[in-house]
Amino acid sequence: MLTDDIGRVDKVDPVLGVGLDDHRIGFKRFPGLIERLDEAFGSHLAQLKGVREDRMSFVESVLGTGVMWLYEKDLAEQKLRAEGRPSQNGLTADEQFVTASLVYNSGLLFSAERVAQIIQADTGAYLADISERSAPRRPRLPVMTPQEADAWLAAGKAPPEQPTSWNAVYHVSQRYGAWTAIARFSSAFTDQGDVRE
Repeated sequence: MLTDDIGRVDKVDPVLGVGLDDHRIGFKRFPGLIERLDEAFGSHLAQLKGVREDRMSFVESVLGTGVMWLYEKDLAEQKLRAEGRPSQNGLTADEQFVTASLVYNSGLLFSAERVAQIIQADTGAYLADISERSAPRRPRLPVMTPQEADAWLAAGKAPPEQPTSWNAVYHVSQRYGAWTAIARFSSAFTDQGDVRE
């Protein structure tokens, strides 16, 4: 929806284009749903082979993302049950998104406190610490402590590039932050979170 590469909007790479890394596993989890979606929308999700040549139309990208969201939530729900934690059904939509996204990105169930930090955009100190403790074993994350970030911005410097990385909290903070920015600072959605026609 946000691309300027309109010519490729119907030739989307499932992984590099919309991040559906495990789409074949997720699609196999819900074969009846895939079949119904293909029938209702004229899509070809069931025909994706999980190979480099796979491409999705814009509609298939949206449908596939929806199916993978169910898959993410299913994975998170299984982990919550295994740890004796409450179901996602009692969480807000934002908490469900962050919890399931963390599981999908890392395979780990994070604490409710870490989920709350992401929602509150308060992961700077945590990520700066993780980045320092992980170096040189892993590349440093382009993050700073909150104090360093404040000084950096006060000096008029632009924020550093923020490519995705090895840390799930960092990556999900980006995903959730992007949603929050679009929801709050654009006219794409209504106050109720619906897409404007």
